[in-house]
Amino acid sequence: MNKLEALEANTDGKIVDYVTEAIRSYIETFEALNTRQTDEILRLDKEVEEAKTRIAELEALSNSASKDDKYSLTKAKVVKLMKENGWYD
Repeated sequence: MNKLEALEANTDGKIVDYVTEAIRSYIETFEALNTRQTDEILRLDKEVEEAKTRIAELEALSNSASKDDKYSLTKAKVVKLMKENGWYD
């Protein structure tokens, strides 16, 4: 015999109805909260996966760009070259 059955045997029906309704309400609230949290977790998991994908894309782009950087002409490289040749103070 569980506690609710013991309550039903020794208590007025209105109290039993109240307790039963309170339990039902608590379970409903808990399930709604659980659903919201599950949805939030799924949304965050999706964002994490998108961020991982973007990071991998950026790393690949960065690695391919760095191989060609030695042949690129940037302002810093021009200034360095000019300083080395004495054309820039």
